Amino acid sequence: MAHPDPARDGSEPEETAPVLPAGDRLDDDADRPAQVARQVRRALWGRDLLGPRPGWWPWGTGARARAQRRREVRELGAQRRVELHRRFTHGHDHGGDAVRAPWRPVPTSRNIAALAAVVAVVAAVVAVAWSMGDGPGATREPSGEQRGEPAPTEVAPTTSTASMVLPSVAVSSSAWSLPEQPPIPPSGVAPAQARPRTATDPATIAVVTAPPGPPARRELSDPQDAAGAWLARWCPFTASEDQLGDAERRAQPAMTDAAWSLFDPAGDERAARNWEQATAAGETGRCSAPVAQVVPSAPRTPERVVVRVTADRVVTTAAGARYVEPVSSTRVMLRRPDGTWRVDLAAVGG
Repeated sequence: MAHPDPARDGSEPEETAPVLPAGDRLDDDADRPAQVARQVRRALWGRDLLGPRPGWWPWGTGARARAQRRREVRELGAQRRVELHRRFTHGHDHGGDAVRAPWRPVPTSRNIAALAAVVAVVAAVVAVAWSMGDGPGATREPSGEQRGEPAPTEVAPTTSTASMVLPSVAVSSSAWSLPEQPPIPPSGVAPAQARPRTATDPATIAVVTAPPGPPARRELSDPQDAAGAWLARWCPFTASEDQLGDAERRAQPAMTDAAWSLFDPAGDERAARNWEQATAAGETGRCSAPVAQVVPSAPRTPERVVVRVTADRVVTTAAGARYVEPVSSTRVMLRRPDGTWRVDLAAVGG
């Protein structure tokens, strides 16, 4: 049977009291959740909470009656919810029998198990920390000075330019110290320099003859070739014949003026001291063919590219000792209007 619409028959909606339907007293022996659910259904899903059917016209007497009925249903529902909360909280209409969740004590065995689990976790953390550190009674290994060993000899610092070489020095086999780095110039660009010597067998390095004279135009037509021609001229040296800066000056035609101002060893006290040591040791350096490649991760334009060039230098002392030191530099290469390339400042990290 359809629900009567007061807007259609012209009758006024019946006055409905906001009280809840009479509920049964909660029985402790019966299923309490089922009893509560039954009373909630009676209170919130009664026929008196049904709203009017939608009408065809949103104006007129029928529309106003439907709007009034909807407001009454909303108010009645709100009052029912308040009354339901009051009933099951304070126990009204049920002789003080309010609905409350029963308290269940936790078994002692469960408390003991939880406490044991916490103690086990703490013990595991302490054991891991103990194994990673030095436990009580552990003895530390004495240092070299405490054992009476001589302090390691530091490696002599390299030159501020790559042509400066190191004389043979006695270094303790127990430890190596890093070479002292040259100061950063005001421009913020570190100069190219040779790396510390390696354990590479000098006999495995194929050295080449240094190219004579300044680089030809064909050697500067490509950024990689220009970088290789630049390194090939300053990498080799002869301390007994060259003067300080001769090797660098051979490579100057392949450089920009800004790069040369930082590459020139003239006035560099560190370069002068290292050159004196190399001269005293009678050292001679011969290098392998340079290998140059464009750095793919660096920014690149038609007039600017970053190239990394490397070579191996075999140094021979007057006493016949030989060792290998890698030589490398990462440089910005600039293209000139005539199409040739020149070595510019060192790139970041170069």
